[in-house]
Amino acid sequence: MQTIDISNIRSDEDKKLLKKISTGDTAAMKDLYNQYSDYLYNIVHYILKSESDSEDTLQEIFMLIWEKSGNV
Repeated sequence: MQTIDISNIRSDEDKKLLKKISTGDTAAMKDLYNQYSDYLYNIVHYILKSESDSEDTLQEIFMLIWEKSGNV
């Protein structure tokens, strides 16, 4: 199983969020989503050029973060 390496994350706040998420903190996951969802959506939409595919991909990204969070 692939682990999430947080050593290259520059923001201490992001590291703290990921550590909280790794303990199952749903509020931290919501904070991460609120902080990055628009930015990630814009990148994904630029690549895929489809609103529905971009929304699905964004959901998959955050689901993977949550699923892999036990490995943070």
